[in-house]
Amino acid sequence: MMIVVTGTTFNIIGNYVLGFGKFGFPQLGLAGLGVARVIALYVFKNQNLRKYRIFQELHRVRLRILWELTRIIFWLRNRIFLVITFWTGTLGTEVLAAHQVVFQTIIVLFMVPLGSSYATTVRVGQ
Repeated sequence: MMIVVTGTTFNIIGNYVLGFGKFGFPQLGLAGLGVARVIALYVFKNQNLRKYRIFQELHRVRLRILWELTRIIFWLRNRIFLVITFWTGTLGTEVLAAHQVVFQTIIVLFMVPLGSSYATTVRVGQ
């Protein structure tokens, strides 16, 4: 089962990269989709590549690494908001006040659907 999930994920990424020409690769269209599928099959079926165990540990969640990434993302997000607020403050008091009003409005507008989705999840779970 895990091989199917890993293979599908690898195939989706390959299709995106080769089919649409992302990350510096040429846009190959349908031919790119075929090339991505052939590469995925080759990597999974080739006996010489199996010894490298490329996809063996891909499905395991490493909580310590996940925690570190989450901490870094929250830290960066908070710092970006702080820097934007400081930059807005250099434009004047009125601009800073308008920024805060818009920011708080966005937060309120986001929290209503978020709370509704949490409540829906709880009800469905019950």
